[in-house]
Amino acid sequence: MLERDIVPGSKYVIIQNNKFFKYGVDGIILSRFEDIKKGRSVLEIGSGTGIIPLRLASFYSPKIIYTVEIQKELCELFSKTIELNNLEDIIKLENIDINEYHPKEKLDYIITNPPYRELDRGIYKKDQAFNTAFFEGSLKLEDIFVFSEKYLKEKGILIMINSINRLVDVMELGRKHRLEPFKLRFIHSERGKNAYAFMASLRRLSGKNLVTLPALYLYENGKITDEVKEIYYGI
Repeated sequence: MLERDIVPGSKYVIIQNNKFFKYGVDGIILSRFEDIKKGRSVLEIGSGTGIIPLRLASFYSPKIIYTVEIQKELCELFSKTIELNNLEDIIKLENIDINEYHPKEKLDYIITNPPYRELDRGIYKKDQAFNTAFFEGSLKLEDIFVFSEKYLKEKGILIMINSINRLVDVMELGRKHRLEPFKLRFIHSERGKNAYAFMASLRRLSGKNLVTLPALYLYENGKITDEVKEIYYGI
């Protein structure tokens, strides 16, 4: 069943389907992690139903947002959302494997909320859309770094969220593909619990200058923290 929801913190509407995985907190917080400079080019790898491009268009006014999604059904949903919000001139969506995609220009930013789990980690479901979103079968972590090394401008930035279990992999792949980590933030469900994920920004052909930001806590005393509310709604 199709649903129309307001994109948090924006005037835009997003179309979702209960049949598929809906957007969650990770996409929301990632969309506000890095300040995208006005008039710059952005590419998202793995758009899903489009929460990140919609939020970027609302908060940062980039020149253009290219977005790539391998699942046809999700592309069809997001295409309807783009048309509904009259964003055809800003958001350019393609249903294609990132390994087969060749942008026409070098990019200022690449952003991604990729599958967290390696193929041999975790339990598969009968739902293929879920498996594609959560497991590395059609999008491996290194694919993102290979693409970013090739298509980011010098000093261009890769912005990513991932499971804490992939932190070492991300740091190693960054160095391997000349993308130097310069910003890192750990995400905790609440105080006193270990980080479950992290957000990182990596700059192409940059010197070593890593900054660790204060931890982000999602909940406190069973309620969403004020910082997360600000991230969601911009207030």
